[in-house]
Amino acid sequence: MSQPASRSDPSRSLALLWGPRPQSGRGPQSGLNSSQIVAAAIQIADTGGIGAVTMRGIADTLGVGAMSLYRHVPGKDELIDLMMDTVMGEQYLDYTAETGWRRQLAAYARNALERRLRHPWILDVSHNRTVQGPNWVAVLDAVATIVDGIGLSDWEMAATVELVTGYVDHAARNEFELTQADVADASAVQLAWWEGSAPAAATWMPRGQFPVHERMTRIWYNQDEQQDMFTFGLERVLDGIDMLVTARATTHDE
Repeated sequence: MSQPASRSDPSRSLALLWGPRPQSGRGPQSGLNSSQIVAAAIQIADTGGIGAVTMRGIADTLGVGAMSLYRHVPGKDELIDLMMDTVMGEQYLDYTAETGWRRQLAAYARNALERRLRHPWILDVSHNRTVQGPNWVAVLDAVATIVDGIGLSDWEMAATVELVTGYVDHAARNEFELTQADVADASAVQLAWWEGSAPAAATWMPRGQFPVHERMTRIWYNQDEQQDMFTFGLERVLDGIDMLVTARATTHDE
């Protein structure tokens, strides 16, 4: 289930994200700051998911009293906004190192995939009302700049970024599900599961009744036949965008 973001007053998150960070307080826990709290929360989420993040759990991780956290972060809603912006800061921004908008969008997509696999909990945070911090805005601006000036309208630019990001989310979720088994070779485990269920499945789906499906199943779950499906799908997404860009250029020439 997705964890909604910014359920409360967004002005509190905006102040934390864009304003000066509060100084450490006085007393035995005076060294505590919001960056430490966010780092501990991300560590917990990376291991147990966003649902495992609690103020008590963070306090135990840091060895402080739970109430001391509220001097720096008002609550979990604001904490999630801080967490999201922090991991967005891990995003590689120099897409211009690649030549052409296709290569630059592909670089963004691969970086975004890597970040989601490092922090899979972000797939469970709703982006519908997320408060955007400086790191998040920097990434969005960098990605929008890639498609700025290639002949698309502003609406089409926004939809293009959404399309690529949505594809990355889908691919990351599939990849994460495959790696949930704590083994070195998740693909082999997946194949073994399907092979083990084959006798029972054959009772209801006799061999040869769905020949194309059988061929596809062997490809999907046979590691020897696996290729880079992420790159294949990404290139097809970019092909579609390329067709739109070409159509816009043709219309402009006419």
